[in-house]
Amino acid sequence: MRPTLRTLTVSTALCATSLLAAPHAFAEVEPGGWQSASPTYTEQERGCGQIDGLTFRLTCSTASGDQRAERRYATYTGGTRQFEG
Repeated sequence: MRPTLRTLTVSTALCATSLLAAPHAFAEVEPGGWQSASPTYTEQERGCGQIDGLTFRLTCSTASGDQRAERRYATYTGGTRQFEG
């Protein structure tokens, strides 16, 4: 193998390895700690939509497409929020 081709092959392998060994992402809470919040919500059931705790089901399929089982959380209108998930 020619020296320039060998150098190119080794360089390509090193670049590919460095992409696989990238550091994992992490998140931290902002300084000053955090305060837990539980926003209010309403449950929306329409058509054959059913809600049982944290289980949401659509038990049929219709041509109207107006089947719904969801939670609608209160909208924040100001302030700063930090979410974790």
